[in-house]
Amino acid sequence: MGVSDRTARDRWVVSTAGMTLARLETLLDALEGNSRDPCAATAVRHYRITREHIAEIARMVEDALAGIHPVPDQAPARAPADISGIIMEMIREKSSPRGVSVDEIVAGAGEQGYGSDAVLAAIRALVENDDCYQPQKGYVKPL
Repeated sequence: MGVSDRTARDRWVVSTAGMTLARLETLLDALEGNSRDPCAATAVRHYRITREHIAEIARMVEDALAGIHPVPDQAPARAPADISGIIMEMIREKSSPRGVSVDEIVAGAGEQGYGSDAVLAAIRALVENDDCYQPQKGYVKPL
């Protein structure tokens, strides 16, 4: 195990925050009876998850993100002109019969230096252009 610098830590915090918020959305959907994810519904019942629990965790995420301070001379995350091609390649490579988790794509692209906003925008564009589709919330699959 090596030592991480602030930039790597901050990138990890942002990536983890995004994945956590996506999972909280899934739990909220399950709590409201709008989820097709049987694991989320089971978790809500087993752990007796309430809206208050979800809100508390969301506040923790917000607190963690408040500790992220951009370094003025830090280079911005990579955002090539054709990030969509790179993301589509990742979707094809990682796709299973269920598809691939958007969180997994965001995390994988983050490790390569791509910002989560750019990755999510690329995924939205790919879905809108019918290059891939969402078989269920939080997953994408190539067409």
